Amino acid sequence: MLLKGAAHKIKWLIASAALPASILFSVYGYAAMHSDDAATIKAAYVFNFSKLVSWPLDATASTDLPTRFCVFGDDRAVFKQLRAYAQQSVKNRSVTVSQYYSLQHASSCDVMYISQSEYRILGELLDTVREFPILTISDIPEFIALGGMLELRQLGSKMQFLVNRQCVERAGLGMGSELLALALNRLQAAELDCP
Repeated sequence: MLLKGAAHKIKWLIASAALPASILFSVYGYAAMHSDDAATIKAAYVFNFSKLVSWPLDATASTDLPTRFCVFGDDRAVFKQLRAYAQQSVKNRSVTVSQYYSLQHASSCDVMYISQSEYRILGELLDTVREFPILTISDIPEFIALGGMLELRQLGSKMQFLVNRQCVERAGLGMGSELLALALNRLQAAELDCP
């Protein structure tokens, strides 16, 4: 069925959130090939990464607390698309979506998408959240080499991702083998240093 309009794309992406990871990311790769809306695809990746990562028990002990998604910086399109997931849940926790521009809010996230607009303060931002169990994601080039955890990368007509496993583990997060197997750099993911 051919989907028309952004609202239909969002509903389709939300509905597919329960798919196994191997199907999930191949579907989104296919969708990226046929969609001009990169923000919709990025938001879908960000949301679904959260379902495949585990947080330390003390960070997720209460299902009363929401999973806090943050868009850090000036990517309004990703923020708008990610808000569509606010009615969903992650591991039996409700979802909130916020957009921040100030480092003082950086540690109030569970999942942080960092906009390209924040490249100039990226080192300071990653230093601020380094010791917190915050999953950091961006499409900033060389993001994982600079200390980020998951880097979204457009390769031709497909959206793919790279992982810095050491940064993930240093933050106390767990990443299943199913997600790692789909990473573009799956063979080198454990070899990267985390600055």
